[in-house]
Amino acid sequence: MISRKALLISAPGGSTLSSDGLNSDLETTRNFLLSPRGGAWANHEITVLDNPDAAEIVAAVKEMQADYTITYFSGKSFADAKANRFLILHEGDFIQDTELLNDSAKQLVLVDACPEAFTKEVIHFTGKPNEFQLARAMYDKWIQRCEPGQMIMHAND
Repeated sequence: MISRKALLISAPGGSTLSSDGLNSDLETTRNFLLSPRGGAWANHEITVLDNPDAAEIVAAVKEMQADYTITYFSGKSFADAKANRFLILHEGDFIQDTELLNDSAKQLVLVDACPEAFTKEVIHFTGKPNEFQLARAMYDKWIQRCEPGQMIMHAND
C-alpha cells in the first residue's frame, strides 16, 4: 500500500471563512481528498495548520515523510526580482515556497493565492462506500506509476 500525507495550511489574509466559520479553501480541499474523486484519503493522513508560524510549517513538512505528499497553502504570496516565490505568514513573516518540499520521492505543492470563496454546496463531496476503496486503489496505482519528482504550482488572480 502507498503511504500518503497531506498538509493543508491556511495563512492570514488568505481565504475567506465559510458560513460554518471554517476556512472554505482548506475545508473544500480536505473534503475533496477524502472523497473518491480526490483519492479517498484517510483522515489520519491529512494535517491542517491554521495560521501557523514559519517554525510550525517547517516542522510539519519534515514530519510528513511518505511515498506521496501533497501540501496545499491558502494565503498570499509574492515574488522577488529573481522570481523566487515567498509565502506570507502572520505578522508579516514569510517563507520561500521551496520550504514546503521534503524528502519524499513524489510531492505536489499547491499555492492558492486566489481570494475566491467556495459555497457550502461545493465544500461537501460525497460517494458510495465502495467508491472509496476503488478510488483509493486507482490513485495508489497512479502514484506508483509516477516518476519521483517535486512540483510547486501557484494559482493567482
